[in-house]
Amino acid sequence: MVTKSGVKIQRDRAILIFLQNLSKTLGFNEWFVGENDKHKTIEDFVNAFNKAGLFQDKYLEFCVAGKEYLNKSGYINYDMYLAKSEKGKYAYGEIEQGKVLV
Repeated sequence: MVTKSGVKIQRDRAILIFLQNLSKTLGFNEWFVGENDKHKTIEDFVNAFNKAGLFQDKYLEFCVAGKEYLNKSGYINYDMYLAKSEKGKYAYGEIEQGKVLV
């Protein structure tokens, strides 16, 4: 997949990076590393991630960004996405740790 600006996005790699960052943030990176080469597809890995349930009863703060635009029918719509990290602040993080964008 390639964005309008020409940036190539590799779906499986992007999913894996997100899950790795999430695992580090929630404190179970050891599980993530231990699953290396155990799954044939990214779907199998995501299923194992969900089945492990290591994230149960763990909470995060999120910064959801948005962009307002007028659609072809003349109505206002919004694109929502996780904000891009900057200056040591991220789109999500542990509660009250001060690492989440505002």
